[in-house]
Amino acid sequence: MKLLLPLAALLLSLPPRAAAQGSLIPPPGVPAPTMKTLDQVEPRKEVNATNTPGDATYQFIISSPGSYYLGGNLTGVAGKHGIRIGAADVTLDLKGFSLIGTAGSLSAIHTFGGGKNLRLRDGIIREWGSDGANCQFAQYPVYENLHFYKNGVDGFKPGGGSIIRNCVSSYNLGAGFTLGGVGSSDGGVNETADDGIIESCFATGNGGDGFQVRGVVMTGCEARLNTGYGLKATSPSTVSQFMAIGNTGDGIFVAAGSTLTGCTARDNTGANGILVGEGSTLTNCTASSNDVEYGINADDRCTLTNCTSNLNTSDAADSRGIFTAAQCTITQCTADGNLNTNATPSNATGGGILAGASSTIQNCTVVGNKGDGIQISSDSRVVGNNCDSNGFSGGNAAGIHSTGSDNRIEGNNVSDNTRGIDVDSSGTLIIKNSAATNAINYEIAGNNVFGEIVNRTALLVAAVSGSAAVSSAGTTDPWANFSY
Repeated sequence: MKLLLPLAALLLSLPPRAAAQGSLIPPPGVPAPTMKTLDQVEPRKEVNATNTPGDATYQFIISSPGSYYLGGNLTGVAGKHGIRIGAADVTLDLKGFSLIGTAGSLSAIHTFGGGKNLRLRDGIIREWGSDGANCQFAQYPVYENLHFYKNGVDGFKPGGGSIIRNCVSSYNLGAGFTLGGVGSSDGGVNETADDGIIESCFATGNGGDGFQVRGVVMTGCEARLNTGYGLKATSPSTVSQFMAIGNTGDGIFVAAGSTLTGCTARDNTGANGILVGEGSTLTNCTASSNDVEYGINADDRCTLTNCTSNLNTSDAADSRGIFTAAQCTITQCTADGNLNTNATPSNATGGGILAGASSTIQNCTVVGNKGDGIQISSDSRVVGNNCDSNGFSGGNAAGIHSTGSDNRIEGNNVSDNTRGIDVDSSGTLIIKNSAATNAINYEIAGNNVFGEIVNRTALLVAAVSGSAAVSSAGTTDPWANFSY
């Protein structure tokens, strides 16, 4: 019987076949290059005299759309701007280098006749004679990772419609950031002059406002030690997690219709820690240790929820932790330790909360203020608040003070104040309140309506241990007010 050869041996036993060969004759013409050009490797243009030649006003001019970069530091020249953006759809990457001004230099970057859809990022702009960067004519730009330092006017002037992220503006002679569109240099109209987004930016040590803006959405920014407002927003804005610390103007000002969430004003020395226009909403905001007339100052029809104003001081004749105009709602807020150094103490020096007519103050804590804990004028509700130790140092103030008519004061606890509940005018309803160890528990003018005032201050009640005990309230009146 014949044995079968293994497959490998069988294949080796077959005659060899000639391998197919390509033509050895080269094609006609010059051989094409096989390596990438420099433009293909780096598809951007360096800002230099060859690619972006300047003129009598600008050291360099970007006049065509495209992507550009710095190849090293750029030093300014007297009487000139550094780089003009004169085209739309430009990206300029500073690549971590610096634009350094000299005596008599103008702005480092200037948009004129262009700048629409500009992208500018990653560099330092310092010591220019005018603005660090004046980009007011740029529309829909994005700016990222820039530092503007010790420039002769404002640090950064971006136009409307800007998105600004992770930028710093410090120790400029003017404002840190001045955001607001102007007419386009080509005669057009900036379509989003009042709009902008600012994220994670810092303004410190500037000779003007930290942030001077129109309408913005701002998140996670800080203004510190500026000679002016920390934030000044002159159109409706939405601001969250903003910190204003040690500015010599108001810490935070936003125009009517704005929203503040989680914002803090501390150690500012203007008129207000936080100032908001009518119809604004404040949530989880804090004004603390400011030397100002009003820690939080809100115009008509504002809503304050879970806000705190404490340890603010002033030498003005009238100062408050929280001050609101008419038709405001103040809930779950705290005003404590607001003082005043005025030589003539009164119920208005260092008060806790003052609300204008037709307002509601509910479930707030007001403790240790020099003036009135809570003061209202007319047509308002004061419900469920805790007012303790207000009106010390000769202020003759009250835990709750009604100066007008037609108010409802219900279910509050007032303790250790100079006066507990003080009602100066007629037409107010006072029910279900409790007053303990005030110098005067209740001081109520004529022609008001109140539940029975039950005095239990001298009552000796046996201790209770068990499941039942006789009432020690001394009344069955469901509207009764108590002294105890």
